[in-house]
Parts: sequence; structure tokens; C-alpha cells
Amino acid sequence: MMSVVAGHIANFPFGEVFYYYHVAGFFLLSGYFFNYDKYADSFSKFLKSRSKLIYQYLIYSAIIIAAHNLLIEYGFQPTNYVDYSLYDYVTAFIRSITIPSEALAGAMWFIPVLILMQFVFYWLNRVTKENKLLIESSVLILFFIGWWIVKSNAIAEN
Repeated sequence: MMSVVAGHIANFPFGEVFYYYHVAGFFLLSGYFFNYDKYADSFSKFLKSRSKLIYQYLIYSAIIIAAHNLLIEYGFQPTNYVDYSLYDYVTAFIRSITIPSEALAGAMWFIPVLILMQFVFYWLNRVTKENKLLIESSVLILFFIGWWIVKSNAIAEN
């Protein structure tokens, strides 16, 4: 957590170094310490436990996306944003499931990522049958795959 904070502090000495691992490390540790035993007996119990967070995120995103044109009109969106057409609204709603497309929703990017990583670790625990060595190896492999994707710009330039 200290690395996440240090990475976001302007002019922190060597602050850019934290960007190489702080978010990935945070999600890695969150997933590693995920309490699988609490939900091992039922995937539906696991889904239900995450439903409130998922609903809150989707409602927040929907409100921000629906107000997109109004927020531009009143100067609450970046100056390079343009008014949405109906097609743009639909695209923004679909993208918000995995990538927040609005400036005011951008700070919430970690919620779909966190939920996705919890799903990954839930199934990883289920498949490995709690073999600690296999879980730890899988976690490290996932970490380095994710790190490579981000650092190689395999998904996007920014």
C-alpha cells in the first residue's frame, strides 16, 4: 500500500520506479490472500458476495456515462471530450464493464480489475485443489504475464 501511495505522490524521489510493480503487486497480494475457504463450497455464494460491489460500480458508471453530454456542457469533462451520439453511449456502457471510459469514472478502474482478479484466484484455488506450490507458481506466472502485457504495450499505447 505504501508503494501505491508513493507512486501517486508528485515529485517523490524515484517515484516512477513504483509504477513498475505497485499496482500489480497490490492485486497480486490481494488475490494471494483471498479467503477461498469461505466460498469453496459454492460459486454462487462467491458471486453473491461480490454482487453489491458490482452493482454499485455499474450504477455509478451508468450515471456518469448518461450525464456525459451534460457534464461537457457544464465543463466537468476534459476539454477534448465530444458529445456522445446514441452509438457512443452504447459503446461507453459496454466498455465500462472492463475499462471506465469517462474521466469521472476513471478513478474506479480498479474495481473491475479487482473483481476479475478475485474470479481468477477463485478458479485458480479450485483447480489447484489448494496445492500451495502450484498456486504460488501460478500467481508468479500471472504476475509476469500481466507485467509483460503492460510494459510491452501489447494492449494499448497508453
